[in-house]
Amino acid sequence: MMLVLVVGGVTAANADASGVSSWGGLTVNVKGQSVGIPGGTLYHEIKGKGKLITYTWANTAQFASGPICLWRIDFTFKSGGSVYSRSKGAHHSQCNWGNSAHRESGFRRQAARDGQACAQLYIDGRSKTEQCHWIYG
Repeated sequence: MMLVLVVGGVTAANADASGVSSWGGLTVNVKGQSVGIPGGTLYHEIKGKGKLITYTWANTAQFASGPICLWRIDFTFKSGGSVYSRSKGAHHSQCNWGNSAHRESGFRRQAARDGQACAQLYIDGRSKTEQCHWIYG
């Protein structure tokens, strides 16, 4: 019998991720079927390798909610469900319709821990929704 022992480490792969979360909304009846229409969505995209984020972008689309006013988008790192790093977005006092509320950052940020890279939408000072991606390395 021969025993082979392979020793090595896990390396982080280049990875891009995108996702959408929604908030609010209403339900309408279309030919006898209930159809949900979200109030709005938050789309979030990241690029990087392991815990190094080289690009992050987020935007909103409003459907049933009307315009969003007094908004900002934060980028956060979370571990164990808690935020340990926050890049606070600019506060926008104007109202935005459609998909015109967005934030983009070409910064290079290294997460300190395995966990999540998130975009969090605030409207009128309150968190409305967030969208997160798992990162490790």
